[in-house]
Amino acid sequence: MVQEGDYKLSSADAALRYVLPSGSSAAYTVTTAHGAYLNRPLPSGGLYDNGFRQTDNDLLLSWAISRDTSATLRAGHRSRTHPNYPQRDFSGLTGGANLSWSFSPKSTVTTGWRRELETFETASSNFAQVDRFTIGPVWQVSPKATVRLQLEHATRDFRGSPGVFVTQRRDTTRDASLSLDWQPFNYLALSASLQNSRRSSNIAGLDFASNIVNVSAQFTY
Repeated sequence: MVQEGDYKLSSADAALRYVLPSGSSAAYTVTTAHGAYLNRPLPSGGLYDNGFRQTDNDLLLSWAISRDTSATLRAGHRSRTHPNYPQRDFSGLTGGANLSWSFSPKSTVTTGWRRELETFETASSNFAQVDRFTIGPVWQVSPKATVRLQLEHATRDFRGSPGVFVTQRRDTTRDASLSLDWQPFNYLALSASLQNSRRSSNIAGLDFASNIVNVSAQFTY
């Protein structure tokens, strides 16, 4: 059984935003969604429902601290309910914070934290709470070349057991990537990247490590 099945989703959202003359802003968004899972017959011995309703409330504050520095703060709440198996319901707080600093005309660094709630349905969990910490310097080496470094550390806690079987799984992932984008001509764009990903878990057999190399070229005519 996969942790998230195929589904159709219909949603609607409403938003209100206020912008100050300084460029700072505040925005509130509410989103409601109805999902219908495909190929999930009822009744289900594993308590896998054939649909769900989800409501997200988000408040986003953008702060133009100075010409070179900006910050965003986000606070939210997610609630998901199921019509036939309320044991699968979950809710919780989401949020995040980011700071971007252009410390030179050609260099910028962005750092941040984000908390997300993601569906992860198994015999021992309903969802995963993910906390991501990132930092990403960007260097404009020349008008035609840009170098990017991205570092991410994330913890993933699996929560909301639908029954008596509980396994408190916790994963830690570390990702690092270095990329180069170069456009020697208007009609040619080249990019190359190196990426290393690692995961450790308190459940045996779920650790992994991988290295990825990517090279691409894009022609425009």
